[in-house]
Amino acid sequence: MRFRWKLLAIFLSITILPIIMGRIMGVRAVRHLSGTLVGRLQENRVEQITEQLRMLVSFYSHSLREARKKAEMALGFQARAVERALAEQPTGTAPVYW
Repeated sequence: MRFRWKLLAIFLSITILPIIMGRIMGVRAVRHLSGTLVGRLQENRVEQITEQLRMLVSFYSHSLREARKKAEMALGFQARAVERALAEQPTGTAPVYW
């Protein structure tokens, strides 16, 4: 082998080996970064969904409380009306048929 080919082989190995090593390290770094990003995104998504569910449950519980208050108020009005009707003396007697 002539000196030029030997020199070419040395220079190629000097230039190509760092490129290959950089490529390998870059791929590993990107995989590690993607794993980290996916983990963070999952945590953030879980937090967002938890907060949305908390707000939804809070809204529904507030709505149910309001509906319960309205139903209790309506039942109270009905109870008072029935008490008044039962407390009054009957105005007339209806004939009883046997």
